Amino acid sequence: MPLLGRVDAQQPALVGRSEELAFCETVLARTESPGLVVTGAAGVGKTRLALELLRVAEAAGYATARATATEAGRDVPLGALVHVLPAEADAGAAPLDLLRSLRLAITGSGGGRPVALLVDDAHLLDGASAMLVQQLVTRREAVVIATIRTGEPAPDAVVSLWKDQGCEYLELQPLSLEESGVLVESLVGGDVDGETKHRLWMAGRGVPLVIRELVVDGLERRVLVEHNGLWRRRGDLQAGRRLLELIGIRIGLLDTVERAVLELVAIGEPLGWSLLDEGEVTAAEELMRRQLVLAAPDERRLDLRLAHPLFGESVRGAMTATRARAVERRLADALEATGLRRRGDLLRFAVWRLESGGDAPPQLLVRAANLSEWLLQPVLAERLARAAVAMGGGVPAERALARALIGQDRFVEADSILSLLAGRASTDDERVSVALAQARNLMVGFGRGSEAEAALAEAAQMVSDAALRRELELVRSWVLSRSGRSAAAAAASSALADDKDANDGFRLRAAGIAAHALVQAGRADDALALVDRWQPTAEQQGGRTQLIETSPLLRAQYRAARFLALLHTGRLGQAHDTIEDAYARSLEDGSTEATALMAMGCGLGLLVQGRPRSAQRWLREAVQLMREADPSASLPYALALSAQAWGQVGNAAAARNAARDAEAATRPGTTWIYDADILRGKAWAAAAEGASTAAQDLAGNAAARAESQTGLAAAVLAAHDLVRLRDAVGGSSSLTRLVEQVQGPLVEACAEHAAAVVSGEAERIEAAAARFAEMGAVLWAAEAESEASAAHRQAGREQSARAAGARAAQLLERCEGARTPALALAGPVEELTPREREIATLAAGGASNREIAERLVVSVRTVENNLQRAYGKLGIRNRRALAAALQVK
Repeated sequence: MPLLGRVDAQQPALVGRSEELAFCETVLARTESPGLVVTGAAGVGKTRLALELLRVAEAAGYATARATATEAGRDVPLGALVHVLPAEADAGAAPLDLLRSLRLAITGSGGGRPVALLVDDAHLLDGASAMLVQQLVTRREAVVIATIRTGEPAPDAVVSLWKDQGCEYLELQPLSLEESGVLVESLVGGDVDGETKHRLWMAGRGVPLVIRELVVDGLERRVLVEHNGLWRRRGDLQAGRRLLELIGIRIGLLDTVERAVLELVAIGEPLGWSLLDEGEVTAAEELMRRQLVLAAPDERRLDLRLAHPLFGESVRGAMTATRARAVERRLADALEATGLRRRGDLLRFAVWRLESGGDAPPQLLVRAANLSEWLLQPVLAERLARAAVAMGGGVPAERALARALIGQDRFVEADSILSLLAGRASTDDERVSVALAQARNLMVGFGRGSEAEAALAEAAQMVSDAALRRELELVRSWVLSRSGRSAAAAAASSALADDKDANDGFRLRAAGIAAHALVQAGRADDALALVDRWQPTAEQQGGRTQLIETSPLLRAQYRAARFLALLHTGRLGQAHDTIEDAYARSLEDGSTEATALMAMGCGLGLLVQGRPRSAQRWLREAVQLMREADPSASLPYALALSAQAWGQVGNAAAARNAARDAEAATRPGTTWIYDADILRGKAWAAAAEGASTAAQDLAGNAAARAESQTGLAAAVLAAHDLVRLRDAVGGSSSLTRLVEQVQGPLVEACAEHAAAVVSGEAERIEAAAARFAEMGAVLWAAEAESEASAAHRQAGREQSARAAGARAAQLLERCEGARTPALALAGPVEELTPREREIATLAAGGASNREIAERLVVSVRTVENNLQRAYGKLGIRNRRALAAALQVK
């Protein structure tokens, strides 16, 4: 590479390194700066950052140069720098003469300009090259930017750069989840769903090179695909050939025992240290020294894990099928010898036994299948259950198979199995387990709630055991909740949660159902109290099998209940923080179903806040995830919310399509918890089309449907939609009833808003707007200010009307282009020019006319004229009213 010349302009954009780059730019800007050393793990982006710094240096007037040290050139004196010698130089000169010639070539190459020298992989420099770089820094003849791989030994002359010569030392860290997401989206050129970004970050451990290679391979294999503007993985993300080669180089050469231990860890992680024999312990210690394997305590056991997840893919890919089976057989035998005492042992043992071609007791396989299904792994559950059936597991094995099929939405197959099992069940345990599976299949798969209740009632008549009867009643309360009978569901599940005779695991599940039913029934305060009582137990980790392994969906259930309770009591800021945190936790849990629910919650929260386009981004992700993971449960609700969001930005076609899809995703002729929300979606689609009467009729039907089902939380929102769709009388009538039955200030605010609009009292409507704004429901506040503007104008108070209209316009700036019927009531609002807004904002903040003039370098007369025009547009008389009009605090 030539010494001088421009840095490669084709480098990909630098992502996620703004703070590091700013620090490095500050270092380069210092007078007489000796330079800096950038260290970090392989692939973390040291070279990319250094090249960006060369670009910065070049823009600042430096002559730039680059040298790259290599393992192959480590034994060649001055091998990394000899390429900079002029063509006529004598490469065979004495070492000191050659050293002097190289120094002169570098320092004299800039033609009087300072020189910035990048030395990549400086830890691989030969001794002579390292000495030359040290001399350049010592004599301040060049600013040196050196990169070094963490953990690698470096020549003393290179170490002295930061120890003795004053070079700054920067250890480059892996990208954060957020930074990694930016990188992924820059590579695919669009939005990527959160689960895919999280998996890429986890697989790459934040190392940009690894993440980039995974994305490139995913695109080439069409595992990363785009649908409706959102990129998502449609299969396993794997390391491509180039990345596997890099990983192989990183792993390096291993002796036979070291390779065997690495294979054990690759298949069995977390691998208990006690499973190793004496020779393998020594090998494991060497693998730890080389940072290929990590050891971490887990309760009273020391576990071995791979230092990077892709090491496992590389090692497993190099194993023959025979070798892999032998390793799995050994691991299964070792676990069986321990008695399968630890959390996770059962499932791992069952899988390894099957993989290695061995046998396991059918009862154990049934337990493993049930656990796998509970942990949201239905495909694995099916495999284990089928093995149990083949080994004579009887009714429990076939029931486990049916449950696994339900988890994959294979409802007809499950129904065939369960119909036969109902006649073959011979014990109370078998009868109840089959009835529970039947109820779930009938409700989720076919929407036949009454039949599900009948199956549970028939089983209850046949058993006397209290614990079994409680299980039947718990599922009945769930059926009631899913059928939209919220009050009955809340009463039944709350009683079970309070049952002191039941164990904590049962009461925990009951309270989860009760919390959601209470919210839907309009008792959000009671729901929040229940969540406060039980959520800490649901979040607990660590082997408490009596708490059913704290399933990701159980934890998600409580997180979602907390969010909904906060939302329906009008604490929108807290609700927003809660659901964002819950979304991040669901990514860590690795549950697609939970992530889908939390994404939907993010969309719902933003929609109520008045940010329909941001809501749509989250709902788009929720819909895609639910189509894969949860199409029969919450997909109709996500689509209904999407219809509402599209309708509130005036996109009639998109709203209509989403509402149609929501209706198609429900079971015909059934009563469903989300019926009212689907009607609300259709109402907003009609509003976007301009069909105001149809929109009002649909919203009124939604409110009536929700109220009749005792889904009072949905009824409040539907009744308030009536007000927003300009049927304040109808909305107020419903809200007047609901305010007596529903807990929390949200219903009170909606009811007062409706009554104020019906009364036509502008000041009262403005007070409702202020209350909405304080809650964080900005679009509702903007609509109320528009209604207040119309009321003022109707009363002949034009100036007050213009002031309210201006406040509506201010609020609407935060509503992402929302277009709703109520917003049109204010009429056209003459907007402030940028200069008028700037001057008015400064004046509202307390600055005098002269201070504003001096700051903006204009005349005082200009300031006065702009303020007068702003007063007129805002409908106010003086600067004292500016703060309120502009919402400046």
